[in-house]
Amino acid sequence: MKLALLLVTMSACATADQAEDTNGQRDSGGIGYSGPYDIREVQHTCTEGSTDIWGYQVRTEGWADRIHLYIAETGGRREQPSDVLQEVHPMVNAQYDADGTWDQWELQLLQVPEIAAQEASATTRWGCDADDSVAGVGGDLAWMALMYSASAPQIEGDCAIWGFQAQAYFNDQLEKDCTCRDVDTDCTN
Repeated sequence: MKLALLLVTMSACATADQAEDTNGQRDSGGIGYSGPYDIREVQHTCTEGSTDIWGYQVRTEGWADRIHLYIAETGGRREQPSDVLQEVHPMVNAQYDADGTWDQWELQLLQVPEIAAQEASATTRWGCDADDSVAGVGGDLAWMALMYSASAPQIEGDCAIWGFQAQAYFNDQLEKDCTCRDVDTDCTN
């Protein structure tokens, strides 16, 4: 019975690859959804190598029009909030439920050696050693996923923060009201 339920659930899902538009956009299905538009889960990984590779996933309840991932260097060498280096990366819609109840957004970033070579949604200036959850030592990075809902794409919607001093930078300095999604900290240290 559980297997049959899983197969029914999987068959009701569509992927961005199955949509007609290959630019990560969905077709017009899911318009009837009337529930909340929230970020439900965030995940990130970093694989060390000759070029470090970051991977990000954001799962939403309700379709998002777009999600921007902010990465900020909040620790270590920065003395004032105005000194924080920040990158903004639009994410790609990778999977969605055809009835509009959820989206999954993804992004992969390769590390580049020079700041001038950094390109949105493709590369980042930071390697895995800047993240304490990967390196096991004091990290310098904080993240924010900012959702724009499909029902009001011009207005910033739900947001999630995690990482080193994410609370102080994103919520206090940038005046956001984001939920901390860090399982190890409360986003203040």
